[in-house]
Amino acid sequence: MAKDDNYIGMLLEDIQSKLQGVAEGVSDLNKKADRTDKRLDKIEENTNIIPAQQAAIKGQTAQLNDHEQRITALESA
Repeated sequence: MAKDDNYIGMLLEDIQSKLQGVAEGVSDLNKKADRTDKRLDKIEENTNIIPAQQAAIKGQTAQLNDHEQRITALESA
């Protein structure tokens, strides 16, 4: 009986250590998922800014493309 109890105790310890490893793995996955969510939020913020930046660049480009005409008009005045 004592041999069987000892064997069962060893099996339980082995199972417990394996379960602890699984629990640590799940915990790490949760941390990685949280970091991924934060990165996705930043990407979304940056994506929302892009149209405003594009509009500003188009406006500045139009002004720069028109500079020859404005300079000529000022020089002739």
